Amino acid sequence: MNIIRNRRGRDRRPVIYPEEFRIKVVKEIENGLLSKEAARRKYSIGGKTTVLSWCRKYGRESYPYMPEEKKIKVKTVEEKDKRIAELEALLKQKELAVDALESLIEVANEMYATDLKKKVGLKRSKK
Repeated sequence: MNIIRNRRGRDRRPVIYPEEFRIKVVKEIENGLLSKEAARRKYSIGGKTTVLSWCRKYGRESYPYMPEEKKIKVKTVEEKDKRIAELEALLKQKELAVDALESLIEVANEMYATDLKKKVGLKRSKK
């Protein structure tokens, strides 16, 4: 058996779990009694992917490397063009909103003889 050195230089031996124990843990996970992380904590199983590898090896369900909802979707040119058009329309709306607010600030400055825009770089006076 190989001896592994941890970060602090101490020797530790890898734990080898019996196959019956591995199958028991996988069954608990597949029956919904525990999550993979909960099983890892309950049985003090080291390693983040140990239980996942057991599920892939002994489980009856498939355990993909990447969940379906996180897989990268290939988009067609039409979908990309549609998305670009949506974003351009949204940008136009936001530009109009900024212009309207700037006009409002200018009118308020003229009416109340004040400067409402924040001056960048000025230090606040201490009281």
